[in-house]
Amino acid sequence: MRKLLRRLSSIVRSRRLAADLAEELQFHQAMKQQELERDGLPPNDAHLAARAALGNVTMAQEDSRAVWVWPWLESVWQDIRYACRSLRRQPGFSIVAIGILSVGIGLDSSLFAVFNAAALRPWAVNNASRVVNVYRLASGVPVGANNAIGFSIAEARVLDASSRTMNGIFAMRQAEMRFDSDTIAAHTMIVTGNYFRVLGVEMERGRGFVPEEDSDHAPEPVAVLSYSSWQTRFGGDPEIVGRRIRLDEVPATVIGVTSRDFAGTATLKTDVWIPFESLRQFHPLDTSIAELLTSPTHCCSAVAGRLGRETSVQQAQAEIELLSRRFNGDHARTPKDLRVIGVQMTGTAPLSNPGAKTSARTGVVMMLIGLVWCCCSRARTSATC
Repeated sequence: MRKLLRRLSSIVRSRRLAADLAEELQFHQAMKQQELERDGLPPNDAHLAARAALGNVTMAQEDSRAVWVWPWLESVWQDIRYACRSLRRQPGFSIVAIGILSVGIGLDSSLFAVFNAAALRPWAVNNASRVVNVYRLASGVPVGANNAIGFSIAEARVLDASSRTMNGIFAMRQAEMRFDSDTIAAHTMIVTGNYFRVLGVEMERGRGFVPEEDSDHAPEPVAVLSYSSWQTRFGGDPEIVGRRIRLDEVPATVIGVTSRDFAGTATLKTDVWIPFESLRQFHPLDTSIAELLTSPTHCCSAVAGRLGRETSVQQAQAEIELLSRRFNGDHARTPKDLRVIGVQMTGTAPLSNPGAKTSARTGVVMMLIGLVWCCCSRARTSATC
């Protein structure tokens, strides 16, 4: 640190140091010239011989400056001084250019922060690097949520029960429901009963689901609220656990509230979670619910899980592919390609059109970031012309 500070101070004192160096070089040249004159050389010849003995003065100055300060650092300092002089000559243009750059860089940072939170950041769960998405794809298409076909709930349950490389596999599906008489729909995630356990989500209040609450013998619907829903819709009621609320006009018991950091496993923040089997009680007259929950051919729910302690992604994929082929073979279906990948780029749970909304949002954000960057680049170029 002391060496760095010394080099930085040398930039500020560069003129003084250059003057001292030139004076020292002149002193050595004068001393050499006097010595040669004492040896009998004429003054002009002694002057030329002294300069020759001293060598390239300019190169000696450059070598000395390289000892005082790094050349690249001096170049940066010179560029800054030149830019300041250029801006000072055109104050009006400078103010406009600086304003555009400030707004553009701020907007660019904000857009990237949103994109990072929505698409790049892993889910806020324990040991997120061990959590993976399982995609079923059409043959020969690139990997990604946009190409995910999804799984039936029946197959997801079989994979969870049969896998030895995974510490749990769960299914999830996005929907919209309404709290009580709210006109604004709540972002709802319908999940298998092992969802919170496999993810290792910490709870602010209460608990996550247990297997009995995701079975066809579940006595009544239950729900887990997000921290933000608990605060904004229920005023942070400390007695919220055990309270009966209404979702789509159907009573449901709140059994837990997620931690402040956990916003779900979809691009949009989830407001409430319910088990798949609760759909029977939310929609008792809907005959398609039974097919959704039991048919091996019904799609399309997203599937994710947690890798075992000593399991690699490749091992998990090989096993899940084998289990999926067996399951589909038992039901006379042709299995699709599978991919097991991390969740950093895929915070979405597909519905009937998997990933379409996420793709649109991500595309818009990336276009805006590119546009702002282009504008900033043009402004930077103009500001130094």
